[in-house]
Amino acid sequence: MPTLLIHPRKGLFRLTICQNCGHTWSCQNCTSNLTTYRTNDKQLELICNHCQTAYNYPNDCPQCHSKQVFSKFGGMDELEEVIQKEFGKNIIRLDNLKTFVKINSTIAKNSNADQLFATTRVFDPAIDYAKFSKIIFIQAENLLASSDYLVQEELIKSLTELFLQLDPQTEVIFDKNGQNIDFFEDLQNLSLATDGSALQAWFAQKMELELANRKKYNFPPYSNLLLLTSQEKDYQKSLQKLQATKEYLQKIQSEIPQATWGRVYPARLLRRKGYYSHHILVKFPKNYSHFPVLQKAILGLASLYKLQVRLNPRHTF
Repeated sequence: MPTLLIHPRKGLFRLTICQNCGHTWSCQNCTSNLTTYRTNDKQLELICNHCQTAYNYPNDCPQCHSKQVFSKFGGMDELEEVIQKEFGKNIIRLDNLKTFVKINSTIAKNSNADQLFATTRVFDPAIDYAKFSKIIFIQAENLLASSDYLVQEELIKSLTELFLQLDPQTEVIFDKNGQNIDFFEDLQNLSLATDGSALQAWFAQKMELELANRKKYNFPPYSNLLLLTSQEKDYQKSLQKLQATKEYLQKIQSEIPQATWGRVYPARLLRRKGYYSHHILVKFPKNYSHFPVLQKAILGLASLYKLQVRLNPRHTF
């Protein structure tokens, strides 16, 4: 039976830093760290996995102008390249397959013991986990570093569902880099209740300190986000709809204080074939007293311009 690698980090590298002054690259729209990806023509670029903004890979640092720009902390794409280079093995990426039938038929056709499958998703209902003899969480401490909104609830749910689908003989390994060793040894040895309540109780205890640190450092973002998206067959029409949206929000800014928005930017993902898409990201505080006014404005704009609206967009791009 084959092996499944789970590495909940997308792209090549998750942090880009200047080795001279320590400057790091973050998104101008939502302040999330930018992830390094390789384009189809093998060039590097930076993409925000939170709001989809894309940037050219920097040649030098905007702070000190040093050219010592370096990306580190590898993601799934880097893992795939390393395994191909060091071991001559190809990984079959299950997170790139779209349907239940295709995923499980792919596993069935490549069910030899040496085949490696991989996904960035902690749990995917399309995968039959009982078909794997071994499941390895690569750099397992990354399970505690997702930028998903309400990450603790999602992580508990995902791991509970995964564990309940495993074959009793499946070996689960939590690979780690010396951090949180007790955390993962406890989890690996945990005897789950049938309803998953043991895992939920255990995670509630273990996440308490982690969540306090996240709140202290404002990660994940402790403000609300609205991602507005246009989709049109004409590029200029797609762009103009969100420019008009931005102009209207600026017009009523006095009625929605503390709400902010950035530039209109092209969508890289969540696009329909043959359509052009643009985004604008609106931020507003939690427990926002002016939310009824903002909500009315956004719903009116969405109806007028046929915009898609996502509240607190998840790290799923």
